[in-house]
Amino acid sequence: MATTTVTLAKDATTITLNGPEGPSDVNCHPNWVSQLSEGLQRWSYRGTDTHLEAWALRLESLTLAQTQALRGFFYETVKGPTSTFTYTHTDGVSYTARFVNTGLKFQRRAHKDWACQIELEISGTDSGAGVNAAAVG
Repeated sequence: MATTTVTLAKDATTITLNGPEGPSDVNCHPNWVSQLSEGLQRWSYRGTDTHLEAWALRLESLTLAQTQALRGFFYETVKGPTSTFTYTHTDGVSYTARFVNTGLKFQRRAHKDWACQIELEISGTDSGAGVNAAAVG
């Protein structure tokens, strides 16, 4: 069942944030390496069987408490892109994730209304972006 919140969890720390409003961009990273040799022959090989996707999520209508929780989670718990964590999307599906961001940039839209763009690297599973992109948004 779809909710309007997302959760980020690592060890004993779990935060809940207002989820993205509207669609989220999903970039499917290639598992293939391809090059052109000096003799202009194309060669390629599969570098990994692991699916990697980058999700760009615009988190809207965040409260001040949610921005503080996200800052603490990002800088103290997972230390930016250093550690993986569990990300649960608005559709209730959980993924292994890592921040692509090396810092956070918040937009203050009103006294108690904030927004933040984050990019997550989702690994180890196929979110279905090529099959049913609506499941991600």
